[in-house]
Amino acid sequence: MFSDARLMHLATLAGIEPGYWDIAGAWHDLGPETARALLAAMKIDAAGAAALEHSIVELETRPWRRALPPVIVAEEKQPIFLICHLPAHVEIKNMPWFIVLESGETITGALNGATAVAEARHDKLGMMRYRLELRADLPLGYHTLQLDLPPATPLPLIIAPAACYLPAEAETGARRWGIAAHLYALRGAHDAGIGDFTDLTQLIEQAAETGAATVGLNPLHALFFGSPKDASPYAPSSRLFLNPLYLDVGAPAPPPAAQIDYSAVSRAKRSCFERDFADFHPNADFERFCREYGAALQGFATFEALCDHFGSHLWTTWPPAYQDCKSAAVAEFRDRHRQHLDFHAYLQWRCHQQMTSAAARADARLTLGLYGDLALSVSAYGADAWLGRELYAAAVELGAPADDFNPKGQTWGVVAPRPHALYDGAYASFIALMRANMRYVRALRLDHVMGLERLFWVPAGMSANHGAYVRYPADDLLRIVALESQRQGCVIIGEDLGTVTPDFRRRLAEKKILSYRVLYFEKSDHRFQPPEEYPALAMACLSTHDLPTVKGYWQGADLALKRALHLFASEHLSALAEAQRAADKAALITALQEAHLLPGEVDAQEMSPALALALHRFVARAAAWLMMVQIDDLTGETEQLNLPGTAFEHANWRRRLAVDLDTLFGDDWAQEVLAAVAAERAAVMPRPLPATA
Repeated sequence: MFSDARLMHLATLAGIEPGYWDIAGAWHDLGPETARALLAAMKIDAAGAAALEHSIVELETRPWRRALPPVIVAEEKQPIFLICHLPAHVEIKNMPWFIVLESGETITGALNGATAVAEARHDKLGMMRYRLELRADLPLGYHTLQLDLPPATPLPLIIAPAACYLPAEAETGARRWGIAAHLYALRGAHDAGIGDFTDLTQLIEQAAETGAATVGLNPLHALFFGSPKDASPYAPSSRLFLNPLYLDVGAPAPPPAAQIDYSAVSRAKRSCFERDFADFHPNADFERFCREYGAALQGFATFEALCDHFGSHLWTTWPPAYQDCKSAAVAEFRDRHRQHLDFHAYLQWRCHQQMTSAAARADARLTLGLYGDLALSVSAYGADAWLGRELYAAAVELGAPADDFNPKGQTWGVVAPRPHALYDGAYASFIALMRANMRYVRALRLDHVMGLERLFWVPAGMSANHGAYVRYPADDLLRIVALESQRQGCVIIGEDLGTVTPDFRRRLAEKKILSYRVLYFEKSDHRFQPPEEYPALAMACLSTHDLPTVKGYWQGADLALKRALHLFASEHLSALAEAQRAADKAALITALQEAHLLPGEVDAQEMSPALALALHRFVARAAAWLMMVQIDDLTGETEQLNLPGTAFEHANWRRRLAVDLDTLFGDDWAQEVLAAVAAERAAVMPRPLPATA
């Protein structure tokens, strides 16, 4: 049997961290069982002593087996360093190079300095590791570098800005606000049982009338047409394409219901889609769309057609020949079912048309346009996982360790991207992802932004407390985010809740990525942070879709539901949560009184309209550049949209708003809240943000 020390050494080489600090400050060591499971998921053999030692050698010598790295991501106006590995006899001094810029222009030069930093023997050759400095003033963009080395392989060279985009008005200290909603939950006058792009346009118009600067949305990613019960926007089939259930098909509205009947909605809308497609003749705009989206659209449409053909999106249960998207069987299927593929491409074109129209209206009516949301990853059984099997680790779910709101930890039902696959692919998949999700919006929330640096991997079949963190190439990923942000004019918001290190928050701030500040968590000891102490480079809100609404929080509805579903590890922890909630409510009352927002005696057990208004005014005073009002709090919802740690035990992602948009924006109390938020935001003392890049 091999030693745990060697196993841990291999795990470290693979990027698995030796342990982690939880939110309570306790250290958890990486266990051998977890290490072996995660290594297996990475396709690294640690099954026996010989295999373990072979894998260690493979990972230690991996850099020496290629002369150049797969990609270089550098920052503008900074030195560009290149590490290369060459046989000792190769002369590198004054080696010529040329760079083909993204524009097509070519520039040339020669390496005038190389530092040997290591030497080794590999394949019986003496090898040298050189650190080279490439002296060239390059523009932002995606270029290719060529050195006079065999084999003559172009090296992708990405030059990124120092920071993400921020609008010029941010420099003046102006503070903005918006309304956040989940599109499926909206009620319009004519929707077909689920919120749609027409409802979004109506919300944009009504939000603009109140003075809001943006409308925030849940991820609109493509889900599972043939399995509509899999409704989580954070576990999608594809993050590159949109959900056709959001299309307005002009169908009669069904009777109002508290929850979405996804199966009925899907059947009704599909019938409309098929009828419309039967009368459709491809036009120049459709063909242009198909050319622009190219192989990605064809791959997605192929997956959708195969789902229809096999009656399931669980592609790991398809015949083996169809589980490989590059197989001859899949190519033959694509040729034989071209009309079926065109149907799914047509749906994406329709989504593109309606979303483009809504986004254009938002740009015209709202200072900051639309605010989108990018899910952390995808379902293991979706199109992206099928098309990019090499990009994801098998038999692993992403999740999080235990925290105050989720005492058993969490698993999220999405797969783990493989860090080395991202790097080896020159980040092409990540670049495509950023572009697709900035296409329609002027602000983009990155769900669990800590994932750019590390992600919590939980082996299949194990509980969240058996997970471990795996490292990612954060510097490169942050630079690519900054480049695409500047190009698209898109503000970036990083959802940095949970166990995020102060160092990573500092790095986010350096990149001008807004921190995500939720009232419930903005406290120290027994005191809630005064709004003027919120960071300027931030987005503030009262709650989120994964947390109780303001009314639910005050009534303890979330705690009662967790007890009913046995989500507390013990009765003791349940009692502690109850006591902590009571203390937090009392502390919030104190904070409101100190801010002169709630004079007189108030019953802390009762959520009154006056108390809800005071809480909104409190957060609206935040020094944060952006503040968002949850539409669920305007309609007085008690039930949160999603209860982490559940799948079908709770009706996640199904609740609709209690009232339609016309009723909501005609309500006196809702108008009072929005007017108060607008006034408080206008009165916030300006605080300068870091200079924009």
